[in-house]
Amino acid sequence: MGIISRVRGILWARVAKVNGIAKASIARMDAEQPSSDSPGDTFRAALMVGNSGVIEWNTGSLDNDDHWNRLDTGGDVHRDVTWGYDEDGTECWIISTNKTARPVIVAKSDGSDNWVPSGSSNWASVKPSGGPWPGTWSFRGYRCARGDHTNNNRATFMMGGMNNSILSTYVTGGITDSANWSQQYRAFDASAANGAIYGLAWNRESADADSIFALTIGNDVWMSTNGTGSGDGGDWQMVFQSPGSSVTTMWNLQYGNDVWCGGGTNSQGKGNLTGSGGGTGSWGHFDRPADRAMRGAATNMSGAWVIGGNDGYIWYSSDNAASWSEVRVPENDGSSTYRDWYDVAYDNDGTWVACGERAYAISTDNGQSWASSNGLAGNTTYNAIAFNITNTSQ
Repeated sequence: MGIISRVRGILWARVAKVNGIAKASIARMDAEQPSSDSPGDTFRAALMVGNSGVIEWNTGSLDNDDHWNRLDTGGDVHRDVTWGYDEDGTECWIISTNKTARPVIVAKSDGSDNWVPSGSSNWASVKPSGGPWPGTWSFRGYRCARGDHTNNNRATFMMGGMNNSILSTYVTGGITDSANWSQQYRAFDASAANGAIYGLAWNRESADADSIFALTIGNDVWMSTNGTGSGDGGDWQMVFQSPGSSVTTMWNLQYGNDVWCGGGTNSQGKGNLTGSGGGTGSWGHFDRPADRAMRGAATNMSGAWVIGGNDGYIWYSSDNAASWSEVRVPENDGSSTYRDWYDVAYDNDGTWVACGERAYAISTDNGQSWASSNGLAGNTTYNAIAFNITNTSQ
């Protein structure tokens, strides 16, 4: 019996569905057994996005400046990036921007091997118009996240706005069609304040009863109680609210290995980590020393976590977020200058990348030590990074 390595020219590790059937449900095709999704089976690409419409893509060595390729898509600020599949199982990249005319830009694979959205023509602008408030998306995007493309009742991709507590979700249909992106307008903020959605995450559970979507607005955590992430405000409930001024902004939210983690800052500048078990309860704070603002988080799904922060600080945990250590990453010239690190991602093969204020840094020991880059051409600030892999939190 043979092993399936490709379907219609596409690597098996990158296939999501075959003739509408989820890959996980396929045991054999034409008497051949599908291969496993090991890192070696997958073409790895990284996208790092930042200010001035810059996208840096890398398919080579992550620690080599020359292997990062610059694409300028215009003057927008790119806030976040994620990767996944649309309803049909086609590979897609999603970027949220601060442009009111196009708060989302989408790149959809043409099906070729080793595809990367390396040109401006690969990216389509989307201005969500579906849902009960058509035409109200007159503001900026901030956070985006992947959902579950195998279930046509759940959010496939999500995008949160900078104000008005607006969440937009794509579930089915053409992903570049604005009408297929629904809107939930001020659905999560009881005071109807102009809150920004800074954190978005899904727990990657396939069973309806276990699937949970979560988001953060200011110092509040909300979760979808029906597991779809795509319903109206009645499908969401507040599960955690920081008392008083404990946290004014929770900048990010990620899930892995039965733990939710998010980095934030409070009014005194003290950094906080908020986490819980995989369900909706048991939330609390892990306070960091004064003047430590925590930003993007990532995990390898096996108990290691890394969170980037301001002024060169990065936190790492080897016991699934139960305890934390911090390291400070200086400029690579040995000076006392320190960068702000806005996001972190893991490549599923031993390498972590932090990106931020005009630089990126690499760790191969689960965040304990870092090598900072010289900075790429253009002196750009990078706000987010993601890989084209599914079993990591980014």
